[in-house]
Amino acid sequence: NSTTSALSLHPLFLATVLSKVTLVNFGDKGLGSALRWYVQAFTSNTVSVKFILLCTVLETLKKHHSFAGSFRESIKQMLEFYKVPYKDLFLDLEFIKTRNKIIHEGFGGLDIAPKLRNLGNLIVRLILSLLEYQGDYMESRRIEIEDEMGRIKHGLICKTFPFQDEC
Repeated sequence: NSTTSALSLHPLFLATVLSKVTLVNFGDKGLGSALRWYVQAFTSNTVSVKFILLCTVLETLKKHHSFAGSFRESIKQMLEFYKVPYKDLFLDLEFIKTRNKIIHEGFGGLDIAPKLRNLGNLIVRLILSLLEYQGDYMESRRIEIEDEMGRIKHGLICKTFPFQDEC
């Protein structure tokens, strides 16, 4: 299912994260609560619910780090503080428009799946940065080949963290 491909890595991701968790980052930095919301995103079959739960991960981390301003400004400050590259996923944090549409209008549009995949990748990057992780990890990416039914495929790409000069 293409709507869950970004989230299908969660056991591997969680195993990596749990090996780096300390009492300080688990509680004081909000990682415990954020990971709870991240795991909850896997329990729903509804794309918009998964999307909102992943946004809740960002809200939780933002709250524990006291970044000021609007949601967009504070998320941008947090990503820049932790040196998380995001412009290849969301040039101007466009996922916030989808979040707002779901929350305030009850419908985020028909094109949520690609944004969900990128949002999952963004959260993985943020958590890896928060944990000062170094090494390889996997991201979900669109593969430019369509199948016989005209569906776009998604696959995994190996990346190395931290990124070099990509922020």
